[in-house]
Amino acid sequence: MTGERTPLRVLVIEDYEDDYDLLLLRLAEAGFEPAAIRVETIVGIEDALAGQDWQIVISDFDLPGFDGLRALASVRARNAEVPFFLVSAVIDEEQAVAAMRAGAQDFFSKGKLARLGPAVNRELQEAQQRAERRHAQAELDRDRNLLRHDRIRFVDVMSHEFRTPLNIINVAAGLLQ
Repeated sequence: MTGERTPLRVLVIEDYEDDYDLLLLRLAEAGFEPAAIRVETIVGIEDALAGQDWQIVISDFDLPGFDGLRALASVRARNAEVPFFLVSAVIDEEQAVAAMRAGAQDFFSKGKLARLGPAVNRELQEAQQRAERRHAQAELDRDRNLLRHDRIRFVDVMSHEFRTPLNIINVAAGLLQ
């Protein structure tokens, strides 16, 4: 593919370097310029998540010492928003459904990665929309807080404006008595 590529920060949880290289090749073929690292352990996942803000995470399902569901749980514990994809040569339908219920965005067979590029594009767009909604909600909340503050200030000023003449009337009434 020629032309400009879209930069993409990718955390890949994979124990085989050849599979890692294949994932990066498929992403490049889909028009991305992946900046990626590969980790193989839960500690590696935690270190990678602490050290950088990832746009997507792609994880093998069958890893030494843990599986893709454990990887997903570790990622979600540190970043609930990052799109998470599972790839596997051995995942069955039950495992795929469990992964989707646990929060994975999609899953792919290692031999069938044609949908990877479109799925990443879709999830990046949805992540952008979620970020825009969060930003708009934060703006709305800020505006509501300012309005609430203005109302309180107005009541304070009006209270003062009413109390001053009432105090004068009270003093005058006291003098008249």
